[in-house]
Amino acid sequence: FIDRVFRASTDTDQNHASHLLISTHSSIALTDAHSDDIIRMERDGINTQRATKPRFQTFGADPSDIMVHIFDAPQPNGEYSVQRIKARIDEARQGRITKGELEQDLKFIAPGYWSYRVRRELIRQQ
Repeated sequence: FIDRVFRASTDTDQNHASHLLISTHSSIALTDAHSDDIIRMERDGINTQRATKPRFQTFGADPSDIMVHIFDAPQPNGEYSVQRIKARIDEARQGRITKGELEQDLKFIAPGYWSYRVRRELIRQQ
């Protein structure tokens, strides 16, 4: 995406300056941009309070780092999935679901931190 935008912005008449402003909430799109080319706008209601540069290199970054460090997400995963997985782990700890039920849940959780947390709970129950 960024490559296409760059080509479109440079394929213009060389006698005229041009500026390009792109606004995104796409963590993947920002991994194609250098941190020097990103301005993070912080708002208070409808007013922009300040504009800052990212404090880390964004080019080629993990999109989850973008979500947490630029978009201020509490975690890179969606809130619903995190709350649901945490609830199932709590239910297992309290004995309200069986180890087998938690193992079944694991089949529907993608590899990564939250599947690790479920596996860790399964080990704890042995």
